Amino acid sequence: MYTPGGPSCLLICILVAVKTVETSSDFCNVTRSTKKVVPTCPDSLDKWNEASKRKNCTQYASQCSEPEKLEYHCVINPFINETLEVCAYGQNIISGHCTEYSSSGNLIQPNLNTNCMNFSSNPCPVVYKSTEAYKYPGCYDLTNKTTVTEQTEAKSYLKSTTVASYASSSQIFVKVDNEDNAERLTGVFIAVFVPLLLTSGLLTLLVWYLKEKTYRSRGSRYSVKDFEKNSNEVLPLTNVENENGNVQ
Repeated sequence: MYTPGGPSCLLICILVAVKTVETSSDFCNVTRSTKKVVPTCPDSLDKWNEASKRKNCTQYASQCSEPEKLEYHCVINPFINETLEVCAYGQNIISGHCTEYSSSGNLIQPNLNTNCMNFSSNPCPVVYKSTEAYKYPGCYDLTNKTTVTEQTEAKSYLKSTTVASYASSSQIFVKVDNEDNAERLTGVFIAVFVPLLLTSGLLTLLVWYLKEKTYRSRGSRYSVKDFEKNSNEVLPLTNVENENGNVQ
């Protein structure tokens, strides 16, 4: 009898593993289209069965490779701020986490950010079925706390943003107001002091001109008088010379 070994055995193992993965999937493609956000989830078996009947996941089962595994779920989302109804393959939830539906992975899985084993009321065990999530309503209550926290943070953010915006607006207003005042002062300076400076300059020039003109006028009169005086003094001397020298 031939017994495969070496590379042949390894190839057979790989093919078996691939086939097993193909035939045993953790999700159904139709699951994503069945997701619906709901305000609350059932917290008892009766309510769960009633919601399951209303959701009617069996109508989608034929689109799955393992129709019998498609079941009703009402769980939290990965961000723990919504509760969702969805038709998905049931899973075993381990390590005492709440059950979530991941849209990215399109499957039911544990929410690693939660610990339902620490709940004071109805704590979850280390392992439980995802279709029994209704037994641990504390997981659903976490969405309310998260929502309140988010709203508080949002209000705080808006408040701080408003204050910051108001402060920025005030600073801008003060800056603009100061700039306006500076422009007004500059305008007043130009309108008042420049004409005064021009007037003072013109008056200075006028006074200088009048003084210069007066000085020149006086200088001219003094020159004429001196000339006349000198002329009167020279003529007699000339006459004397003429008389003495008999010169006419």
